[in-house]
Amino acid sequence: MIALKNKEIFELKLTVATGCNLRCDYCFVDKNRANQEMTLETAQKSIEFFLGSKGKDKILKIYGGEPLLNFEVIKKAVFYAKKTARKKNKNLTLSLCTNAVLLNPVHVDFFKKNKFQLAISFDGSKQTHDKFRKFPNGTGTFDKITENFKFLFKNINRRDMAANMAVVPSEAKNMFKNFKYILNTGFDTLNIEPIYGFEKWTIDKYKQFQKEMEFTVFFILSQIYKKNFIFLTTVNRELKYKTLSKLKNGVCLFHQFPEIYPDGRIGFSSFFLNLPEGTQPRYIVGNVNQGRIENKYKNCVYSNKSKKCQNCWENYFNLPDESMSSKIVEIRNLLSIELANYIQQMAQNNPIFREYINEVKKHICF
Repeated sequence: MIALKNKEIFELKLTVATGCNLRCDYCFVDKNRANQEMTLETAQKSIEFFLGSKGKDKILKIYGGEPLLNFEVIKKAVFYAKKTARKKNKNLTLSLCTNAVLLNPVHVDFFKKNKFQLAISFDGSKQTHDKFRKFPNGTGTFDKITENFKFLFKNINRRDMAANMAVVPSEAKNMFKNFKYILNTGFDTLNIEPIYGFEKWTIDKYKQFQKEMEFTVFFILSQIYKKNFIFLTTVNRELKYKTLSKLKNGVCLFHQFPEIYPDGRIGFSSFFLNLPEGTQPRYIVGNVNQGRIENKYKNCVYSNKSKKCQNCWENYFNLPDESMSSKIVEIRNLLSIELANYIQQMAQNNPIFREYINEVKKHICF
């Protein structure tokens, strides 16, 4: 069993299956590799590793592939996680990201009973969504998932759901339009997720994205004054946990980025864990099944003021980024921080903004 007492792991991504029932164009997971599904034993070891770390607030994020392909293990792992959190006196939040194609009433009932927060992959209008999010036969998934939304919205509170809207360079110009489209389907919370490694983010696409992001931020702000509350998960995160500010100022990679794959590998990026096998080893920082963490991480304690830190961020995320995707994420985060700061400032004297912040604390933020 790994014990990492010198680190605070605030959130952990548990990849319970690498397989998927879709073949989305921009997905970087190699679908030619055999599907791996996490065993309950590996999930339990991962949960012990996670909840055994420093810090009281914990977020367990269940991912795939499509995680619902391994639903039986999810059910047992969640029971174990809740029991362990109570034993260790941790505040545990559960979340799951799904493409919503397999969703059925049994899943929804489980999520409701266990107070899950759900991220639903949904890119906007039928034209945009079906352009990239496809079944293996090439047909789009829009009709199927929007049909599933009917019973989803009937049974899950809107504050516990967010649409995870992927944005590729060619669709940057339509981002705000797709943002509003998703709101009209019933969501009030969205996550804007720029896609890395599919199309190149040029200067022109960067400017388009920035403009569309500014439209989005000003729209959210204008609606607050009308008491029509709309939420961005990045703004929610900043208002609730200050995670974007911590990231900007420097943060230990173990705090927000650990991910455990079905075979027990630990890394800080799904993208790197899906690189060709010969390229992967330098990005694997341990393995829960082997009870192993790389020596360089065993005793160090993060400090952005200390010369003892090992520049883990720079050393880990060292792939050349000619696509400018990191700059796209940076502008999303900076505008989210600016909006969060403005909301906090206004809340000092304006009760509507105070009410908004109170709602943020109840809403999904991942």
